[in-house]
Amino acid sequence: MHNLPVWLRLMPKLLFNIVDRRRQEVLTANDLEIFYKEMVHLEADQAREVSQRAYVQMTDNGRYPLTYSSYEQLFANFLIGRTPYGPGRYIFGCFEHEVRPFQLIQPMPEPSDDVMEVRRPPTGRRPSKQLLSFS
Repeated sequence: MHNLPVWLRLMPKLLFNIVDRRRQEVLTANDLEIFYKEMVHLEADQAREVSQRAYVQMTDNGRYPLTYSSYEQLFANFLIGRTPYGPGRYIFGCFEHEVRPFQLIQPMPEPSDDVMEVRRPPTGRRPSKQLLSFS
């Protein structure tokens, strides 16, 4: 992350400090739940559910503590991850991605027997060569 602009390098530390209200230097699922509920404005039940899923993914099922160093890596995953399904998607807690099949926004017009009129552009004078010269 050292190649990113300064304001973007400061963002994970700022967010980590906002989530870490207890100043324990390690985030818990409860910290994430409060953040999602109070800052992201998820409903209480949804915040609890999302925070549990987030904590499991962010800590590899509790194997690693969620410290600032790991949070910074998750933030980088959020910014430059190749797919939207990495653990960084839980930085803000509200991004759920669904794969939807392609669907036309406007239905195709029904075929009809009407004859279409083709109009030609009006013919006029062509510009003189003097106007087109580039000297």
